[in-house]
Amino acid sequence: MASNRRKVRLEGIVRGEDNEATCVVAATEVSLLGVPPAYCEFSVESVSKRLPPGRYEVTTNGQTNRLRFDGRYWLADV
Repeated sequence: MASNRRKVRLEGIVRGEDNEATCVVAATEVSLLGVPPAYCEFSVESVSKRLPPGRYEVTTNGQTNRLRFDGRYWLADV
């Protein structure tokens, strides 16, 4: 069964380091016929307020991912 992939932008919430802000996340939507879409390849594009470096959780479309912000870039928190 072949999947369809497309780039999408989703609204989300960033939480961590005693902060919370709204954000826009670029992601890839993966869909199969008859199955709700899944999202992968997340990238934070913008955040509604300036945040300090640290560890955060980004929630969008009911999915939460852990990220690290180094003051300039959002990185996977592994």
